[in-house]
Amino acid sequence: MQEFFILYDVVSGEELMRGSGPTGTARLQPLHASRGVVVISADDYAAQTPVDALPVEGLRDSLWEFTKIIRSQMLVRGALTDWGVVDSDANSILNLQMKAGAAMWLQHEGDAGPMHFTMHDNSVVELSPGDVLKLAGQAMGYLDGIHEYARGLRISLDAAQTAPEALAVDVFRGWPAVQ
Repeated sequence: MQEFFILYDVVSGEELMRGSGPTGTARLQPLHASRGVVVISADDYAAQTPVDALPVEGLRDSLWEFTKIIRSQMLVRGALTDWGVVDSDANSILNLQMKAGAAMWLQHEGDAGPMHFTMHDNSVVELSPGDVLKLAGQAMGYLDGIHEYARGLRISLDAAQTAPEALAVDVFRGWPAVQ
């Protein structure tokens, strides 16, 4: 299946390049500085519809799809805590939740003995049960921040009434970063 797209400057709204390729090609485009990319219809591509005259609904949909892709990637890159980065793929989150459950049980039993946790870089940290709970809370808060950022982008996209307003929503930058 063929996909059509436009690279544009998020700040000025200026069209920089049009392209096409197999489905997924737009996601492979390098987005330096303030560049963005939107997938457009074959009709708008063929008609050479200017980027600022494209239907706002289509732009919002395209930018929301990119937002969801980026959000999914961000959620598995790791979560930042006071002790460093913890893995955040599904199995690692399950492990973190189990470790937090064990920490709650130890606290309930009055056991403040050390617990060990393997970080993203494979270093092992020694934590008290309370610290394990804090680490888990920070990791989950970090991941929730990614969802919150995406929700804010969705609100901004939904509020856009014109093509230039939609294109000004930079869904490609500003996400929480893992240091």
